[in-house]
Amino acid sequence: ERLSKKVAKGKLVAGKDFIEDMFDALGTEDPNWNHKKVKALVKALIDSKIIFQTQSADQVFLERILLVRDVNKTNSKWKKFFKDLPSAALRPQGLKEIIKFVNSNKKSPPEIGTGDEDEEEDYTETELTDATTSSIATKDKDITHLLGPVKLDSVNTILDHAKIQSQILSANNDAMEFFIKYCVHKLWNRAFKFRDKTYEEVKKAIKIAKTKNKFLQQYVGTFLKEYEGVKALQLPKQYKFPKQPNLMQLYVAYKTIQLPRYANFSEPGSGKTLSAILASRLINSKVTLVLCPNSIVEQWGKDIKDVFPDSKFTFGNNVFSVKYDKSKYQYLILNYDKLNQPESGNRINKLKKSKIDFIILDEVQSAKGVAGSTRKISRRTNLMKLLAIVRKKNPKSKFLALSATPIVNHLREGKALLEMLNLPHPIDVRTDSNLSAAIMMFEKLRSLSIRQKLGQQKIQVKETDVEVLNPKISGEMINDPLTIEMILTPARIPAIIKNIQGQTIIYTEYVGNSKKDASILKQLESALKKKKITCGFYTGNTKSGLDPFLHKKIKVLIASIPISVGVDGLQGVCSRLIFNSLPWTHAQYEQIIGRVARQGQTNPVTIVHVNGKLTFTRNRKKQTLEYDKVIKHARIKYKQTLSDCAVDGIIPKSKDLVTPKQAAREAVRWLKRLQSGKEPEIINQ
Repeated sequence: ERLSKKVAKGKLVAGKDFIEDMFDALGTEDPNWNHKKVKALVKALIDSKIIFQTQSADQVFLERILLVRDVNKTNSKWKKFFKDLPSAALRPQGLKEIIKFVNSNKKSPPEIGTGDEDEEEDYTETELTDATTSSIATKDKDITHLLGPVKLDSVNTILDHAKIQSQILSANNDAMEFFIKYCVHKLWNRAFKFRDKTYEEVKKAIKIAKTKNKFLQQYVGTFLKEYEGVKALQLPKQYKFPKQPNLMQLYVAYKTIQLPRYANFSEPGSGKTLSAILASRLINSKVTLVLCPNSIVEQWGKDIKDVFPDSKFTFGNNVFSVKYDKSKYQYLILNYDKLNQPESGNRINKLKKSKIDFIILDEVQSAKGVAGSTRKISRRTNLMKLLAIVRKKNPKSKFLALSATPIVNHLREGKALLEMLNLPHPIDVRTDSNLSAAIMMFEKLRSLSIRQKLGQQKIQVKETDVEVLNPKISGEMINDPLTIEMILTPARIPAIIKNIQGQTIIYTEYVGNSKKDASILKQLESALKKKKITCGFYTGNTKSGLDPFLHKKIKVLIASIPISVGVDGLQGVCSRLIFNSLPWTHAQYEQIIGRVARQGQTNPVTIVHVNGKLTFTRNRKKQTLEYDKVIKHARIKYKQTLSDCAVDGIIPKSKDLVTPKQAAREAVRWLKRLQSGKEPEIINQ
């Protein structure tokens, strides 16, 4: 282990300072990885443009190729080169060294580095662990780059990926299927924005190429066939929605027709709800069961009625006794909480007599909940039971999952989702916290879903800093981030009020203890009333403010976590969002902004970050911890490590991720060190 660390730091060189393996001892090359084979592999990555990750293919594509070739399992002198390759390719100098090596006569691995001097081990098979605050603190505190349009590869760049087939693709059928679907998805994501233009470019390019490349023929042929199938769809006569469906919505409906199980993981505000409603009619579903969070049950009824006014509805427990009627289009709308009650099992058994044609799981990440007082009742267990009963009664039934954030915290959530999508067949997928497990889960999810990623448009981000001097430290702060937010909120309020313009949403991740007079919600409400600014709430306990806000009867909507999913219509009256306290994950951050930055928004969106910092004065010297920028911004910027990899194919930049409680604990530890006269680890002066 000590030897490998010295090698990683460049202190020792294989073949010069020590003998690495038997091939090195004999003075020969490993027949599996000699310099010619390595150069051929890397040249294929260059020719296919996969190596140019910042402009071209997602990093997961390259990592999957290296997994297929088992480069991490080799004991040859090329092991470190392959380990450094993905990260080195992201840096101009590293990429230059890689290309230079391919075109040289060198027979030994070049030193391409990783760009991270502290990185000592390959974490493809290493458990990712929590970090200390200091290990994730970043000098780059800007998170605005996470917003805005997503760069889409050109058709020619995507088609170039097929050039890997001669050197990379082998008899690994699973990998072949993944590479094909991966490229098909990239073409579709481009088509979602450029529609017929993409289709014509693909047809023209393949005609000019006149290629015999089977890989290229397969994925281009799949895309062209699907595109023509989508274009041939006819909208039902009962369709009354003012706007025509976009291409993504039509594609999801088409895939629902083709497959028994499918998922739409498109970005917030892209129109996932309409895609499901449209699919229900195109498959001629007479009974459609919609499962969703309680806060959007009524919204689902309204949306269905807007699209197909002839629909019939059933809500709540009456869902379990509905009878099949061929003369009607029935929609049974049920919130997930109905699956984790003491009587849920018996009610679900009643569905054995019902015939359900189509099941829609909206915000499917909510399906994993567990509730109960004296006994715990698993929502997911009852859901799996429900799905099995429906399928047994109607083998032709279909299932569609919807979510912009299908995996939030752990890969176990991805496995649970895959088990639903693969019913009745078991699914074999790892959930341990390492990169290769996340890559393989990405592969499985990609084969059963589509994810439109165009990026939120017209977004301006304003940053405002506020300060709390000499904060009081209490014992409860150590285990509860809420207490830090309670300290920072009063300092943020003047800046929040100053930035209110027109209809405005104030988001606060923490609402405070309802038993306390000084809860965060009450602080915000009181301050707004003093300024004679009308306001209402959309939080876990109170959602009464939404309707008045949508009708412009109040100016400000104070919202918390429930606003992040399923709420539509805000974009029609509001384009300004102020954060009192930021969420802890990039997924949640993206979901919140997606309430106003979505289809139907006609004005530029303004996001205001009111960043709190804690300052302690000692011996006339100020020491400051920029809590929001150093801790919360860094965690959002970090995104979700393995979760992001499993959903979007984004490779984590680090092995570490701080939990909310740990972040609060580290902040308190910083303050305590300062109080005791010790030098804190993170200082912004």
